[in-house]
Amino acid sequence: MPLKKKLKKQELERLKDHIYAAKEKMEQYQQLLNKSVEPSEELTIQFKIHQAKYVFLLKEARHQRYEVKTSPFIRN
Repeated sequence: MPLKKKLKKQELERLKDHIYAAKEKMEQYQQLLNKSVEPSEELTIQFKIHQAKYVFLLKEARHQRYEVKTSPFIRN
């Protein structure tokens, strides 16, 4: 396999791993928010940070023309 294709494939795999990790972390904070009677400001901010990171990674994947399962947080 040519070096360029191999590197591209490795980068796409890394991107995929980051996307799934960010999604998992965001969902954890979302569950905490949903279970909290009165969520703290810090918890809300952390959720928004992880949500923004997830959306950014999805947009980057789209830019790289890498298909990821659709997300409710990103619009076409």
